[in-house]
Amino acid sequence: MNAMTDAELIDILANDGEVAVPYFDDKRVRVHFIEVPVDEALPVFKRFLTIPAENRRGDARHLHAYCMDVVDMAGDHALEGMGGALPPEEDVWKFARVTSISMAHGSPGSGDAESKIYVIADVAVDWETEHSMSMSWEDGDRLVRVGPFDGAATNYYGPDKPDLGYVYKSCFGYYDTSPDDAQGKSDG
Repeated sequence: MNAMTDAELIDILANDGEVAVPYFDDKRVRVHFIEVPVDEALPVFKRFLTIPAENRRGDARHLHAYCMDVVDMAGDHALEGMGGALPPEEDVWKFARVTSISMAHGSPGSGDAESKIYVIADVAVDWETEHSMSMSWEDGDRLVRVGPFDGAATNYYGPDKPDLGYVYKSCFGYYDTSPDDAQGKSDG
């Protein structure tokens, strides 16, 4: 990606512009629905644009866990868009396409997360065509959530249900993943 000036990035953030995103192999992605002031969003967005594509490949374990969870819930119907079979982890990105990026503060009531800014990617996935998927990076550089597209920036669901550091929090608890999951295996 060619280095963009702050003025060019501010224009993109303020006007629903498009930008090449290294994490997504420099795919041009529309940036819209910025819920934070542009001057606060800019440094976070610049950090996000430094994440290399290699990180995306490493993050495949979180998408694969989500895919397995949906297949467990929906059965063969979820496999229809993927040739009828669950893809191996290294191929899961073939069935996912980023559609847009937004930015927001954390979930209300989540304490520390409320003051943080999140970059949120909306991703169309072939295993969950109705709700799709979202990915969220805290402060633009730390993936903290992969899961159904539901407007959440984190896995915080209230004081009685802490996120416990999961990136993907399984509906059934079978396929939870964490950032420290060095071998790419689920916690459950």
